[in-house]
Amino acid sequence: GHNEKNTKDPREYDLLKKLALDGKNTFKSEILEGDKLVQHLIGYCLLEKEDGEYYIRIKSIEKYLRDKHINDRTITDQTEKRQR
Repeated sequence: GHNEKNTKDPREYDLLKKLALDGKNTFKSEILEGDKLVQHLIGYCLLEKEDGEYYIRIKSIEKYLRDKHINDRTITDQTEKRQR
């Protein structure tokens, strides 16, 4: 398949993927405050930080990650299973 990654660093992509799939609490537990990768993502306007919570700013990216990696979720959710 073709590569649709917007970020140059695969770890940045993994961080976005984690936020999209596992939610912001898991994401926060995995990152360090002031993490360079997180700062980059905020700089690219891919991530937004508000009141200490992180969000993916571009809904289409969040949806793309969820759809593409639906089988990679740490937390399995029954409602997601129907979509396979």
